[in-house]
Amino acid sequence: MKASLLELDPQADALLILQKPNSHSSHLSTNKRASAGSIDRVGYPIYLELDDDESAGRSDVNDEMRSLQTCLENGDLNQVVFRVSSKHLCIASPVFRRMIQGQFKESEPNEQGLFEIRTSEWDAEALLIVLDIIHGHDSDVPKRLSLEVIAQIGIIADYYDCLEVVKTFFRNWHSCMKIWENYSIRPSGSAGVLDLLDPRACDLPPLPHRVKPFDDEATIGLFVAWIVQDHARFRDLTVSAVVSTQHRCTRGDYSAHTS
Repeated sequence: MKASLLELDPQADALLILQKPNSHSSHLSTNKRASAGSIDRVGYPIYLELDDDESAGRSDVNDEMRSLQTCLENGDLNQVVFRVSSKHLCIASPVFRRMIQGQFKESEPNEQGLFEIRTSEWDAEALLIVLDIIHGHDSDVPKRLSLEVIAQIGIIADYYDCLEVVKTFFRNWHSCMKIWENYSIRPSGSAGVLDLLDPRACDLPPLPHRVKPFDDEATIGLFVAWIVQDHARFRDLTVSAVVSTQHRCTRGDYSAHTS
């Protein structure tokens, strides 16, 4: 178990600085502010000790990350700093590898001899989970997550091209993806909806007689299926979207990543 929340490696040689955390997290309340103990205003982490009770501690961690706001109460931009291993980042992500080993400012250590990697606006909880996975802290990775957080993890994994190290956990979170089951297409044929879409024209299976309306939650499920390359789930949700909607399916960040 980690000695502290923001220290991913006790011998960290890099700082991953998340600026304006949770900018795109629609589930956060706008009237909450980051607690004074969460972030060091000069840009270095306050080490938050983990609870001895694993489940309670994990819940506290999630709450801590979700409570972070883009700005502090005084109007200054908020930031959270993770102490990380550049070696782990480079192995897991070619994007991080290019930043650290290429001709970028991130490749130049600061006065303390640490690499500084800046990023912004990510969901803080999702980013922490991705970093835990990259650094091998499997016991700190939640077994159950909300659909929103799973999708945010997918966005980060897609951006940093580290899906390979994350996708095993997507399989573990499959039980959380009830939305996929709700839109599953039956293997046997039926009538009615077939008049709207001929499955033979696009190599799709027969459609069910009733198609569940495609909503915001389904859009997130479609995005996650695309990220993890689950072709069957992506097909089912796509067919439902085509049959049951008469407008472009958009949901915040997800439409931008799937278009």
